[in-house]
Amino acid sequence: MGSGRQNPKQFGQLLKIAVRKIALLENKNIGLIQDELGYLLGRDSGGVPIQFWERGHIPPHPEEVEQLVQALRQRGGLSADEARQLYRAAGTMPLAQPSGHAFIAGPPISQPRHFFGRVYELQRLFGLWSATAVPLQNAAIIGPRGSGKTSLLLYLPAITTTPASQLRPGQRRDWLRQPDHYRWIFVDFRNPRLSTRPGLMDYLLSCLGLPGVGNGRLDQFVERISQAIDQPTIILLDEIDLALARHDELDDAFWDSLRALASTLVNGNLAFVLSASDRPQQVAQRHNRSSDFFSIFGYTARLGPFTVAEAHELIAAAPHPPSAADTAWMLEKSQRWPLLLQILCREHQISHDDSPKPLGPEWRNEALRQLQPFQHLLNDE
Repeated sequence: MGSGRQNPKQFGQLLKIAVRKIALLENKNIGLIQDELGYLLGRDSGGVPIQFWERGHIPPHPEEVEQLVQALRQRGGLSADEARQLYRAAGTMPLAQPSGHAFIAGPPISQPRHFFGRVYELQRLFGLWSATAVPLQNAAIIGPRGSGKTSLLLYLPAITTTPASQLRPGQRRDWLRQPDHYRWIFVDFRNPRLSTRPGLMDYLLSCLGLPGVGNGRLDQFVERISQAIDQPTIILLDEIDLALARHDELDDAFWDSLRALASTLVNGNLAFVLSASDRPQQVAQRHNRSSDFFSIFGYTARLGPFTVAEAHELIAAAPHPPSAADTAWMLEKSQRWPLLLQILCREHQISHDDSPKPLGPEWRNEALRQLQPFQHLLNDE
């Protein structure tokens, strides 16, 4: 199957150690980790093939070895050297991969393969909109500046329809049973064209394939949009704080019209997800808004630091993974906040690319300087 002599016994031992390392890292039992890996590889029998391979049997196809190695690395079960050993024991080599991970700090993450973590939040959010969840439910994503709210909003519609070939090995995409049946509309309140009532109304209508009303009349807007929403539709409202602080035309009457649409006019086929610094009702109160629209968000996802496993998965995505000492330092200095981890990984990667020698501790000084503008995350409670 591969390019060298196989060593089934060593393969089984390395795999067994990696599975137990993940179990310890994530505080789960070994059987559950085996099941998760099996399902991740598309095996209906869950952990059965993992247990079989641990006994010294090697997956028959190089693609399965590749998926297994990548899944183990992403969850912290294998170091770069251990991954190479597992490949050698399987008698194969790493398959060609897309270009190395681009660590992104600043702009929101738009490519799903570069999005990491937030597994719990994704499970809860997509659970609000499953095939059996009627009516669709509304959600608020809250957290401090730089916590990843916009990136998560962008990820929701993208991950369910992105081909597996454009994702990381094992990256989950089957969150919805019929993803093509859903319509998504992303509203960025930083866009000045969406700062007026006519501009926002006509944008929403155009996203549904309808002509605009032009005059900003709420009755015409509600009538047209209610007739058009006959399938699950989710409207993503980014930067609601900004909309309430700056866009005066979006008054309580406008927000009330959205509440009516979501609550009674489209047979449960419409949901809203907004991003904000705090709970929607509290944000509205700060800006003297009294619309009941801000009380319909029954689920709130507060974005905080990554879990330990999620942080390790991001760090392990580096083309040249950091040493154990550098990894521990990154986790300490970032407190596992995604943005801070992205910065530290980026600085490590740049320093590695610029230096023909093994990295010393000097790269850390520049990395710490780059963290300075985002110290508010470390102080967030």
